[in-house]
Formats: sequence, C-alpha cells, structure tokens
Amino acid sequence: MASPRPSSSPPPKFHSPRPHRSSIQHLKSKMERSPNHPPNPLNPSNPPNPLNSPNPLNPWIAVNLSVIWPGLGQLYGQARIKGGFLAIATLVLLTYSGWSLFAADGNTLTGLLVVVVLAVLYVANLFDAYNTIRPLPKASPKEVYQPTQNRWYAIFLSQILPGFGHLYFQQAVMGGLFLGIGVLTAYLANFYPILLPLPPMVWAIACYHLYRTTPPPPPPHPTFAQRPSPRRRSHPRSPNP
Repeated sequence: MASPRPSSSPPPKFHSPRPHRSSIQHLKSKMERSPNHPPNPLNPSNPPNPLNSPNPLNPWIAVNLSVIWPGLGQLYGQARIKGGFLAIATLVLLTYSGWSLFAADGNTLTGLLVVVVLAVLYVANLFDAYNTIRPLPKASPKEVYQPTQNRWYAIFLSQILPGFGHLYFQQAVMGGLFLGIGVLTAYLANFYPILLPLPPMVWAIACYHLYRTTPPPPPPHPTFAQRPSPRRRSHPRSPNP
C-alpha cells in the first residue's frame, strides 16, 4: 500500500491586522514629545532643544563672549532681549562715565559712581551669561553632559592670567612658562611704554595655544544607533514529492 504523498501547497500566511490611523497618530505624537526624538522645525508647539542638537550650547563660551562685551553671552544663549539690553546699557554707561570724567563740564563724582555701577553690571553679566544656558528646562539628568575638564572654562582662566588654564589641564611646564612671561611683560610695560602691546599679545597667544592643545568635549548624550529591522521567520519548506 502506497504511503500518502505530502502536500506541496505552501503554508498559509498570517497577516497582522493593519493598525488604525488614530493609533499611528498617537504613537507619532508620543515620539515627538520624547527628549531623544529630534524636534520638528515646522511644528511651533515643539521648539528645538539645544541639548538635543549636534552642537549644544556651552555655558563657558557664553561667559567668554560676555568678557569681550556684556550681552554677547546672552545673545549666544538665545536671550536676545536681555542681551540687547545689557549691550546697550553698557554702551550708555561707558559713554556717560567717560564724558563725566574727562569733559570740562562733567562731574567727576558722578562719573566714579557710574564706573562702580558699570563694574557691578559687568561682573553680574558674567554670572548671568553662565546661568542663561546652564539651567536647561525639560532635560533629564542623563542628557546633560557635565565634563570634568572644560576647554572654555580653561580659556576663561587664561584671560585672568596666562597659564592658569594650562595649570587647570595639568600642563605645568606651559602654564608656568606663560605665567612667567605674562607677569614679566606686564611688569616691564609699566616702565617702558613701548612694551604695552606685549602683555595683550601674551594673553591672546596663551588662550589660542590652550584652545589648540586641549581636546574638544565629547557629545552631550550618546548617539543611538538605529534598531535593526526584525528578521522574517522562514517557513519550513514542505518535502519534495
């Protein structure tokens, strides 16, 4: 008696039910609200977060910009109204204090008081430039990168005295060299006016050398690789007749 021949017809295919349109929209809105999902620039209700951008804002860059002129760090931190106000207020106070101190009709006491106000505004501007970027809202602790050594913080230290930034990065030889040259040129410039351009040049060279020799900071959050597509299960083939 002959054995029955196996069937050569392929196994039945099971189709998964197609998701409803409302469930797709709900999943899309949930992904847009996720902090790791890139924001949609065409959606005004979902503004971009500087933390999730490839080049996030660095608070010490804002501080260094505010050292050059008050308000620049706030403009860098996208606080345009506050940055513009600080920049204009500094210009007005500086002009008025210069006129009060050096003009024939100016009041010296008023000029000195304006200089004190300008100094307080300048120092407060540095702290405000740091805080403009540092307290980022709606950011989880896992997304905020807090490096142990910040290049721009070292450059800020080198603007106080050349070599401080190198010592911060434990570069003792270069730090001591720039510190000695800076102090020596600043001391000699008091007796020889022809050497007045040398101290600012030493300060600038120290900052540039520190920028070129220190490593850049790593990204603020790790990049997530795309998930591989799930493999399709292969159905066992029926034996040949």
